[in-house]
Amino acid sequence: MLSGNNGILQKATDAKTETEKGQEREIVAFAYNSALAKKISNGDSTPVTASDLNTELTNQGASADGSNPITVIFTDSKRQYTLNSNGIITYAGLSNEAIQSTTSKTLVQAFKDGDISVGDYINYTPSNTSASITVGKDGIYNNGVKDTTKTGIGTGYDTQQTFTVDTTSTYKTTWRVLGLNKTGTNLMLISGSPIRKTSANDSDPYLVLQGAESYIYCEDTLNAICNIYANTTLADEVRSVKIEDINNALGVAVIEDLNGTPTRVYESINQDLEEGINGYTIDEYDFDAYYQYKEGDFAPENYLGTGIKSVGDTIYRTAYWYGQWSLTNANATAKSLIFDDTETNKSYWLASPGVKADSEEDDSRFGPGFVSYGEVTCGYDFFGSSGEYWAMAQGVRPIISLKPGVLYGENAGELKKITVSAEATWSTNPGDRATTGTFDSTKAIEGGK
Repeated sequence: MLSGNNGILQKATDAKTETEKGQEREIVAFAYNSALAKKISNGDSTPVTASDLNTELTNQGASADGSNPITVIFTDSKRQYTLNSNGIITYAGLSNEAIQSTTSKTLVQAFKDGDISVGDYINYTPSNTSASITVGKDGIYNNGVKDTTKTGIGTGYDTQQTFTVDTTSTYKTTWRVLGLNKTGTNLMLISGSPIRKTSANDSDPYLVLQGAESYIYCEDTLNAICNIYANTTLADEVRSVKIEDINNALGVAVIEDLNGTPTRVYESINQDLEEGINGYTIDEYDFDAYYQYKEGDFAPENYLGTGIKSVGDTIYRTAYWYGQWSLTNANATAKSLIFDDTETNKSYWLASPGVKADSEEDDSRFGPGFVSYGEVTCGYDFFGSSGEYWAMAQGVRPIISLKPGVLYGENAGELKKITVSAEATWSTNPGDRATTGTFDSTKAIEGGK
């Protein structure tokens, strides 16, 4: 009989395992005796340490840790041995890593196997449940004092705005499966609702962005706010959602020309290259492919001192938008996750700055993206080359790229599917932060500058 626990093949396997364990014991014993001999020759009467063992275990495929007993783990076999202060070696079974790999699967695999699906709630928690951030017009502030070590962040809005991790209140942050990233290597989570600004009586949960800062700094500012939910053990990154994340979740593709200018948005599920979504191309949204600066124009880079644009410089359109009604084949749950309540009070920013070129108005417009009224936008009117600026209030929505190796299960360090009754209803709405104005004329582009 060749099979079964008492078969010839099983006995051969057992014999091979015992042989390997004997060889591993010999490696541990030799490393211990070598380390002990060196201590004695140096007149050192202290016990052999894990560090001493690691010196001897170099190139042996094993590592030591702990003290009395020291634990030695072999990398390939995942077997572990304990070593007490008297040099006695005891086989301690497989390491936790090996046990987990045989009893659990990664979240990525669980998603592929259908154990978890788009829209499911996951019990993710940040490392620091008290983390907080205050952003101002031109940076991050701590107790009212600007942090000069953090650059490239600012809202353009005079009032400082604070966000704090919320895991307990009525509006506590929940996390839902959005799907796999574009390469299929990471499971993506998105907050169940936008996160709320800390304010009296929760009356104003929105972040206000304004002017040139909203275009130049939106990515770093939104990402810094969302990163209060970081967990370096579980997540590769925690940042603001971008239009590319939404495109990926909805099966939307963007065609660009050689300058990176979007020319068509289409539902890649249909591969409908000819008609595009709803038959529209970008050009039919009254955007031009590019804009050339002229004397007297304003550029956001010049205005903030982050760069220099000159008369005749060309900027290419990067802005585009589409509506949920155009998507006939997208995942219905993903659509719900992305668009629900954006017509009322849960619209939110996208860390996706864009440029609109408009030859008819002889103007270019700059700004971040957002999801509002069932539409996705990359770039909007917050800074105009003709000399005007605007402000708007929207929610902030984090997205998490989990580490590929995070396991799906009940054990410590693993994540699982949970039940959440419903997202809290918001009674407020963004309203119209119609802060508008004109620019300092001394910052306009002059001939040759």
